[in-house]
Amino acid sequence: MSIFPRDLPYNPNLHRELFADRTAVRLADRCARDLERFARRLNHGTIAALAAHHAPGVSITDALRALADEINTATMDLDRFQSSAELTMKAETTRLAPLMSKATRRVMAAVRRIEQIDAQMRSSQERAEGKRKQLLAAGVKEGPDLERIAGDTSEIDALKAERAALVDERATMEQFIRTRDESLLPADFVVNEPLRVDSTNPVPAPK
Repeated sequence: MSIFPRDLPYNPNLHRELFADRTAVRLADRCARDLERFARRLNHGTIAALAAHHAPGVSITDALRALADEINTATMDLDRFQSSAELTMKAETTRLAPLMSKATRRVMAAVRRIEQIDAQMRSSQERAEGKRKQLLAAGVKEGPDLERIAGDTSEIDALKAERAALVDERATMEQFIRTRDESLLPADFVVNEPLRVDSTNPVPAPK
């Protein structure tokens, strides 16, 4: 029985899930580094003991030769597996690129609009305060009448609501950019790409 996995089944969905989970990617990288460090610490005696345990009843030379064959076969299997995984990751990067680009543009647009809203709110508040001072100078007393005349907050309320929505959208887009988790995106978040015509395989003309 082999001590290494043979014909490791390739599951592209697993790699898509991994691709969308940065924590899982970090853990996978950590496991790879730990394995690499462990392999560097192996000495002749440990390898010989592993070979003898795996192939009892034969000379240590034959046991080591069998282990070397196992390692070589496993390495080739894992190389094929890794090649498939790299193709999947590349395909996912290409597929998600338009969404990532659009999400980045939405973040930048939200940041600019929030800055504009903050400026508009300051300006609106300054105008309201100026109007309040004018009314006080004109003899309007502090109280409900002054608040009613000078305290129209509909513009500021609308700006606050727009700002809150933009803050939420920016947070969602930034989380998607970090995690690549498409479930975070709203249903109407689509990218309309231009139709590409493959000149090497033209569409036949209608009869």
